[in-house]
Amino acid sequence: MSSTDTPQSEFSRLRIDCPHCGSHMKVRTSKSDMSLLRELYLHCTNEFDCGFRGKANLEFVHTLTVSRCPNPDVYLLTSPWVLKQMKLDLPTVNDECYDEETPNE
Repeated sequence: MSSTDTPQSEFSRLRIDCPHCGSHMKVRTSKSDMSLLRELYLHCTNEFDCGFRGKANLEFVHTLTVSRCPNPDVYLLTSPWVLKQMKLDLPTVNDECYDEETPNE
């Protein structure tokens, strides 16, 4: 099966709605100076009735599954939820400075 034959259900699309009219917004352009943060420039598809344009930030904040080809320049903490699920008492790699709240005993 070629990439053009891939069913639409296999694609994941981020949908951002206009904060004013609720219509779908499209990314006009984006730029990134860092690997964890991207600035998105969006415009509302309801161009004639709304016309809103704005800038948004898309940021990676936690690791949920470790990469099979990690970039040594990328520093992301493991999600607290993942740590709880793994029932770890010790921080994992890259988490030495993470201060997870512990309940008072």
